Amino acid sequence: MASFAGMIIKSNDPGTAKGRVGAGLQAHRQPWWPLVLVLAAPSVYFFCCFPPLWRDSDGFFQLASGINEITIIHWPPLYCLTARVFLLMGALIEGVLHGMPGRFHWSFGKPTFTDTGIYVLLAVQHLALITSLVITVVTLTERFRVRLALAAGFALNSSWYAFAHCVGTEAFSNPLTLLVFAAGVTVFRKPNRSAYAGYALALGGAALSRPINSVLAGLVPGALLLAAGVHWIIPHHRRTGNGRPAVALFRQAVICTTVGMLTIVATGLLIHGLCWVKRVPYRSRIGYTFMWRLNYLAGLTPAQRTEALQRVDGKLHDPITARALAAATGALDQNPDWDTHPLYYGISDALRQQGIDRQRTLNLETDQRLNRLARAFLLPPGPALQAAIVHDFLAGFRFTPADVSAEPFRGTDWLQARLDLPSFAPIRPLATFKDKPSHEAQWRAGPYLRLWAWLPLWALGSAALAIGTFLICRRTKGARPDPGFLVVASVITGAVLYFLNCSLTFLAARFLLPVEILFWCGLSLALASLFEMPRTPPAEKRRHPADRPGNGLP
Repeated sequence: MASFAGMIIKSNDPGTAKGRVGAGLQAHRQPWWPLVLVLAAPSVYFFCCFPPLWRDSDGFFQLASGINEITIIHWPPLYCLTARVFLLMGALIEGVLHGMPGRFHWSFGKPTFTDTGIYVLLAVQHLALITSLVITVVTLTERFRVRLALAAGFALNSSWYAFAHCVGTEAFSNPLTLLVFAAGVTVFRKPNRSAYAGYALALGGAALSRPINSVLAGLVPGALLLAAGVHWIIPHHRRTGNGRPAVALFRQAVICTTVGMLTIVATGLLIHGLCWVKRVPYRSRIGYTFMWRLNYLAGLTPAQRTEALQRVDGKLHDPITARALAAATGALDQNPDWDTHPLYYGISDALRQQGIDRQRTLNLETDQRLNRLARAFLLPPGPALQAAIVHDFLAGFRFTPADVSAEPFRGTDWLQARLDLPSFAPIRPLATFKDKPSHEAQWRAGPYLRLWAWLPLWALGSAALAIGTFLICRRTKGARPDPGFLVVASVITGAVLYFLNCSLTFLAARFLLPVEILFWCGLSLALASLFEMPRTPPAEKRRHPADRPGNGLP
């Protein structure tokens, strides 16, 4: 992690050669331990006050499922496979403490869940979050007091720490998204091989945590293209030398886009390779995820549902999928809540009746039909689906960081209510579920967890956008493009990412995590840049240019 941090931080360039030397000496003298203490304090609070949390059944199946399409394709493999190593470490430690090292039967495909293993995993997740936050803070500014203020602001956001204390892939996704932003700042300021290497590693890790994080590849190219366009069109930016020439910015955007695309391709090849090793037929599982987006059908009248089904049926020409979809929508007459089971099992049962008995082939055929169903609905979307996507998109930005932090607590309650199911037998003895408290009640009783309940995400993004625009419009000279372009690009990237999310699945606060990170980091960069704006001394302003030193006067 230290070498990775070096890749991100090494290339930060405050501007002139003299400024680089002074800032470098100042940064070298600045202690890191106050930042670590501030950013680690919430983690200590979580370990002291809350049991391990779970991202409902998803967190369990990400670790308990075999190495198959579930843990390679549906959920990317970084968390699903890496987290098992820490479960193994915990099981070995617990066995040694009990004097029986071979007490637990353990396999990588079916790991043993122990309290020690869960706590080892949570400790690693908190350490990853703290490290990524320290790197981000150090990257955003050279001034120690500003760093300390930014660290305090990050530490006051409980949502990231709540997910670090939770079993689920978001625990890796959040730190990696932070590192993508930090590496993006470095690439934007002073690109070199080390900066691009750190950027590619962070982006690849984020994409291997959640597929939709691939959208982050557009963050830095978008900022550079925006800077190039403004520098090309607006005369004062060219006249004052505000940043590098537009052609140089465009060239850097092309390089950064290439690095991002190659990184995404590399992650895809890695997943293909794992599928080949485990003999898993590769395919997209977007259709499986899209089943939950079809919940908008529950809000339609019977006539509107019939019209939507006829429209899709005309594109599909697939009687099996059409019958399963009709059965799922018909179930809404008895239960107004959308249920995906009639759709998924309607397709798989019909395929089984046609003689497809091999489970992998059956899963493949079902996923392919669901993918075609998703394309039929989305290309192009009907008026009702368009309205549902826009509604969820706007509603999502009304969530607050407090709403996001509540998700792991509610997910743990959801899982605890279903522990009697046979699938969850491996985790019933864990300490998390011993006393059976209401975890959501614990969240409601914690003032720190609800600290930002008054701040909707749209306000956070609007503040970042406003300050970023101000930074772009200011008249300054420098060797770097204004950070305002990256601030604006972070807001746009977050909005695009969430719009795609709303197009593919249902509305939930946890899906706003990468958006919250981009907005929060963008606002932090904007505020740090305001504190670092060059100021001309008043006496210097009053003197005529001809009277200043260096103009031949004695």
